Amino acid sequence: MASTNERALLARMVRELETQLRSNLPTIFKPWVAHPDHVLHYFRGYQDYLRKALTFPELPQRDLFQERERNPLFIHRDNTGSLLGRIGELASALEASLQDVAMELDSAKTEIGSLHEQVKKLTEENDDLKKRLGRPRTLGEGGVQNG
Repeated sequence: MASTNERALLARMVRELETQLRSNLPTIFKPWVAHPDHVLHYFRGYQDYLRKALTFPELPQRDLFQERERNPLFIHRDNTGSLLGRIGELASALEASLQDVAMELDSAKTEIGSLHEQVKKLTEENDDLKKRLGRPRTLGEGGVQNG
């Protein structure tokens, strides 16, 4: 379960990195020369998130992302479009890896509902049997004494 929570958190963080980069593109591409750290932050963020994502065995398209890790983009503001694409595909893969969990939860909820109905039925049957049988009496009860 920890892996699931970590993947969900990482998926949100990668989507946030994508949102931040998208909103900062106009600033990055202003006519003046951007400070190298301005784009370096996003490239490093992606590399960190990619390394973390590759630790999850449930990550779809693992080969693609291992290739991305071996061949990183050249860090330059002209590569931010490609970086945005890579960030988006990583976020999508992480989110897709969580779909199985959602389906398993739905299945478990259905099974729990069925088990709850069975317990309810058995409880009603047990109560009915108790009423029909009355209070059981033990041997030796009711005046017969051993001499």
